[in-house]
Amino acid sequence: MSTFMNTDPKAFSGVWVFCEQRQGKMMPTTFELISEGRKLADELGVQLSGILDGEPSLETDLGTVWFRKTASGYMGYLPVTYNAEGGDHTLHLTCGSLEKDITLTVTRTMYDTVTVPAEEDTGGGEEFRNAIWPLYTTGSSAKLWNGRFEAPSAGAVAMEYGVTQMVDGQRSGQATGLTYAAADGETVTAPQAGNVVFAGTLTLTGGTVVIDHGCGVKSYLYGLETVGVERGQSVSAGDPLGTAGTAHNLIYELRIGSKSTDPQTALDGNSGLQFREAE
Repeated sequence: MSTFMNTDPKAFSGVWVFCEQRQGKMMPTTFELISEGRKLADELGVQLSGILDGEPSLETDLGTVWFRKTASGYMGYLPVTYNAEGGDHTLHLTCGSLEKDITLTVTRTMYDTVTVPAEEDTGGGEEFRNAIWPLYTTGSSAKLWNGRFEAPSAGAVAMEYGVTQMVDGQRSGQATGLTYAAADGETVTAPQAGNVVFAGTLTLTGGTVVIDHGCGVKSYLYGLETVGVERGQSVSAGDPLGTAGTAHNLIYELRIGSKSTDPQTALDGNSGLQFREAE
C-alpha cells in the first residue's frame, strides 16, 4: 500500500511531498502550494521512501531536482521561481521499476513594483555568463548546509525577491535575489556552510562569491568591494567573504540549479531546505 501526505502548511511555507512505495504500486495524488496569506515558498523538499529498487529522477518544467540518499530513501529539492507559470505542473517520477506522474498546482505570487533609475551599460555580459552559468549544472551531491540560513549583511533589505523593476515607465526585469543596504566597508558573511566555487571580480557584478551548499543549492553574492576568500575554500555560516562597498549593490541570490528562489524562506528557517534535515 502506498501513502502520500502533506505536512502542516503552518509549520513550513509550502508543501513537502512524501512518497512511499509498497509492492510496486503508487496512489494518485495532487499537491498544492499554499501561501497562507504570505509569500509562496520557493524551495520544496521532496521525500521518497519505502521499498525502492533504483535511484530516483524527477522531470518537471519547474527546474532540476537533485536527490540525496537518506536512511529511509531519498530527499530532493525542487525550485519554484518567481516567474513559474501558475496552474498545474506535471512531475514525472522514475525510480527503478516505479514510474508515476504527479500533479503539482502552483499559485502565482503578486510582487511589488518599484521604479529604479536607468543604469549605465558597462558591458560584461559574456564574461558573466562564461563564469557563472556553468556553475548551475555542477557541484557537490552531498548536503553541506545545516539549519537556517543567515543574512550575509546586517543592513536592511532594500529590495525584496521578485519585485518588478520599472525604468522610465518600462518593465526592465524582476529581482532574482535580495538587495541589501549594506554599509560601506561592512563585512559580508557566508549564509551557510559550503565550498567556494567562484571568487573574483566581474565587470557586471563587481566582487562575486559563489558558495556550493550541495544538492544543487548555491548562494551567489554580488556587489562586494573586496573578496577575501578563494575558490576551493570551505566556509561555515557566518564566515567572512569580503566587504561591501558603494560601487555596486550587495545582492544575495539563492538558486537550485539555474532557478532563483526567494532566500527569505531559507533565512526564516521554514524552507524546504530545512525539512527533515537529519535524515
